Amino acid sequence: MSVVGNLNCKDSTKNRYLSLIISILNAAAKKWKWIDKAPLIEKYKENEGRVRWLKSAEAQRLIGVAKPRYFADLIIFSLNTGLRQSNVLNLKWDQIDLDRQVAWYYPDEMKAGKALGVVLNEATIGDLRWQIGKHSKYVFVRL
Repeated sequence: MSVVGNLNCKDSTKNRYLSLIISILNAAAKKWKWIDKAPLIEKYKENEGRVRWLKSAEAQRLIGVAKPRYFADLIIFSLNTGLRQSNVLNLKWDQIDLDRQVAWYYPDEMKAGKALGVVLNEATIGDLRWQIGKHSKYVFVRL
């Protein structure tokens, strides 16, 4: 039984705890030289999980109940681009080219650390045009 075996949580949560313990033990061995070798700690097998996409009717219902309009705008943009919440909320006007219908993100703004260009469809362009003039720097602001 592992150190976290008795915890009442999912295997994925147990693996997060184990990852911390493993990284501390590796640092103790390799960096700090407190121990000769870090022990092998096996992680729990995690379920792959289920991938679920919103159906069009569900997305429309979600947008329809979003109040105030600010939340609906965020939902529309997020659903059409697939971007993370932090990427949407931190989007700046200088990252958007409405004429070419693209937005770009710099490596330091992305979780994977790689630059990303996002093609904007008509729904996102309309959503962005609605935001013009609300703030000089950020696209989505709650007024």
